[in-house]
Formats: sequence, C-alpha cells, structure tokens
Amino acid sequence: MAKAEDFLRAHLEAHSEAWRAEHDHAMEYWDLRARLKLSLSLFDYIRSMDEHWSEQVRSGGVSWRPDEAVAHSEFYREWLIPLKGIEESLRQLSAKGYPVEEEKQFHAACEAALLAVKLDAGRIHAGLEEFEEGGGRPAGQVLDELRRVRDKSGEQRRA
Repeated sequence: MAKAEDFLRAHLEAHSEAWRAEHDHAMEYWDLRARLKLSLSLFDYIRSMDEHWSEQVRSGGVSWRPDEAVAHSEFYREWLIPLKGIEESLRQLSAKGYPVEEEKQFHAACEAALLAVKLDAGRIHAGLEEFEEGGGRPAGQVLDELRRVRDKSGEQRRA
C-alpha cells in the first residue's frame, strides 16, 4: 500500500504544482495589465498637459518658452525609464501564452513619447524665431509631416 500512496502523492503534488505555476502566470498577467493601465494613464496625463500648453501657445495665450518645452520633454523621458523592463515582461508573458491586451496601446504611447523626447527645444526656439522673421513652416505643418513619416515607417515595419 505504501507504494500506491507514494505514487498517488507524487502525482497529486505534481498536479498541484502545475496549477500553482499556472496561477503564478495568471497573477503576473493581471499585475502587468494593472501596471500598464497605470502607465498609460500617466502617459495620457502628460500628453494632455503637453497638448494643453501647445494649444495655449498656438492661440497666443502664452508665449513659447524653451524651459517649458524641456519640462514636457523630461516628463516623457521619465515615463520611458521602465520601458525595457515592461517590454521584457510583455515578451515573457506572451511566450507563456498570455498576450496582454494593452500592448499595442502601450507601444503607440512609447512611439509618441520617443518622438516628444527627440524634439530639441533649442532648435524649436530657433525655428520659431526664423518663422517669425518670415522663414520656415508652421509647427503644426511640421508635426503633421513628422507623424506621416512615423506612420509610414510603422506600416513598412509591419509589412
């Protein structure tokens, strides 16, 4: 009888362990989703502040200031700090069969944040001065062109 009990206990232990690992993966999945939702909320808040300030500048309500532009860029830069860790977690969970629904939205936010970080406030300021003197193109037109280039390159990468 001892051999049958040992056999049964070994299989029950393996059975329990298999479910424990599954539970752990599921908890990783839900934890990552919650963190991504928070991260995306923070990104939306940063973008909202940035868009509000940009609209105020466009409408003439406030003057464009390089220090303000740098501050917005820094918010995006700080938001991007955990990017590699998050991408690794997404990759690992996907490999375990747990694709995360917010992944596409997160990657779109990352692209927008990277674009915002790459903008150089000094060069923008020089461009505004040039535009005020009759040269250059409106910032909205330039940003639209940059978005089209970004979207086009994204389509090419997916193809």
